[in-house]
Amino acid sequence: MPPKTISQKPLSKRTGRSGILIALLIIVTAAWWTMGNKRENSVKELSQSMLLSDLSTVWHWCEDELVGGSRQSRWSFRWDGQGMQVNTGVLANKLGIALKQTDNETLQGEADMENGRVKISLWIHVQAGSKQQPAKESTEPSRGNGTPVQAVILMKPQDGTDLTEITAAASHVQQAVSAADFTFAGSFAVRGEPAKAAAASRIADMAHAKRQEVYNDGQTDSVTYFTPELKTAVKSGSNSVNLQMAEIRATGGGRRQIVIGVPLITGDYTDPD
Repeated sequence: MPPKTISQKPLSKRTGRSGILIALLIIVTAAWWTMGNKRENSVKELSQSMLLSDLSTVWHWCEDELVGGSRQSRWSFRWDGQGMQVNTGVLANKLGIALKQTDNETLQGEADMENGRVKISLWIHVQAGSKQQPAKESTEPSRGNGTPVQAVILMKPQDGTDLTEITAAASHVQQAVSAADFTFAGSFAVRGEPAKAAAASRIADMAHAKRQEVYNDGQTDSVTYFTPELKTAVKSGSNSVNLQMAEIRATGGGRRQIVIGVPLITGDYTDPD
């Protein structure tokens, strides 16, 4: 039996107006969706450029205040975020990292950038009990629902790496994060030996920084500031902060150290090595 044909009746004027309204609704919805994606991408791009701008600013502050200048100091970067498990392969692919499963909940991998002068590490953590999903091999992310994961990216340049190389590597990381549709918050820190006494005070003066919080445990003097010279900021209690400096007293024949973090020092105050 041939399929039934459906007769098409001419639309009444009322039906025509409804069709036009539906079409307009579809167009407006599509426009809002497009604008929303553009706004989201704009926010990501702004956040990325803000971190790189702050890196350049802090590099300038440290140039005369740390032994060997900014280039010979120890820089480290960290991005903490989340995304969908199905897109972890996309993120790893963009970073040039081959992920290996270390346990039931963790994937890990490393890679070198800038001709081996910058090392990058990626950790992916899936919440216990979550349904495992295969990592997407494509270079394009899936925007549907899926199992959420937490991710950490660490980047450590070798001592002596210049600002141009560090900026290029950090920019590559942030582009990979955006391309994989992950949401990350970035931070960085620099560690070194003060070239002269009161280095932290002079850096705070250069930053026009306002002291917000103070911590002292007998070994470490840590002060958290807000400075209008930096573009990134986070909330600490009721305060907006974006610069933390910790001076670590010398012990056992060691030398006094200073750690500077933007917007905060993440992890331990001691050398990451």
